[in-house]
Formats: sequence, C-alpha cells, structure tokens
Amino acid sequence: MQPENAMTLTITPIDYAPDLAVTLFDQIAHQPWAMLLHSATRTHPDSRFDILVADPVATITARHNQVTTCYADGTTTTHDQDPFHWVAELQAQLLPAAEPIAPWPFIGGALGYFGYDLGRCVEVLPALAKDELEVPDMAVGL
Repeated sequence: MQPENAMTLTITPIDYAPDLAVTLFDQIAHQPWAMLLHSATRTHPDSRFDILVADPVATITARHNQVTTCYADGTTTTHDQDPFHWVAELQAQLLPAAEPIAPWPFIGGALGYFGYDLGRCVEVLPALAKDELEVPDMAVGL
C-alpha cells in the first residue's frame, strides 16, 4: 500500500506535432523553475524527446561553497556540504525510486544547470575571471 502523499508516474501518449513542446511549455512557463529542454534538430535520430518540467519539490543552489535548499513548503536550509552528493542524497529522500522506462531518457530527477565554477568543489582551480554575472554555480530543481 502506498502512503497518501506518494508520487506516481503516469504516461499519457500524445500525437506528435513539430511545435508541440513549445505549445505545451507555454501552458506551464509561468510556474516556478519551469524549464524546457527542446531537441535541437528534427533530423538526428536521438532528437525525438523534449523535456518539460516545473514547480519542483525542492530547489538546490550552490555558490561559493554554500549550498541552499528550498523546499516546496517554504523551508530553507544552507550548508557547506558537497553539492553533488547533496543532490543525490536529496533526490533519494524526496523522489520515488523509479527504474528507467524505455525509450524515455528522463522520467524525473534533478534538472537544472551546473556552471563551470562548480568545478571548484572537486578540484583546486585558479580564480582568474571576474564574477560579473553573480549567478549560482549550480541551480537544480527536483
């Protein structure tokens, strides 16, 4: 028996249309952390999937060795734990275990960006460039 708040995965086949991903993304673009990974070309055999996500159960940002997690209930935590391990740990805590489902490349998990400066978490790198953009080194939603 699953707990009341258990997440479930539902797959609903839909007919393909060239602009379908953009049309569907327009419906959710206003939601927090909405992202669209749109296939780059229609001619490559691996470009048949588009991924749309929004409103994550938690977000994780890392900047200058500080990792901040914001949960859907508004709770926020900050620590200096390794962001790569923290994403894996939080994913295991908050998301249901799911086996891959062929042919889909992504059925849930962590989605976001990992900037070049995040490499400083795993090795010593010189700080030569000026931090002009002031964006997180990592921003991921679960």
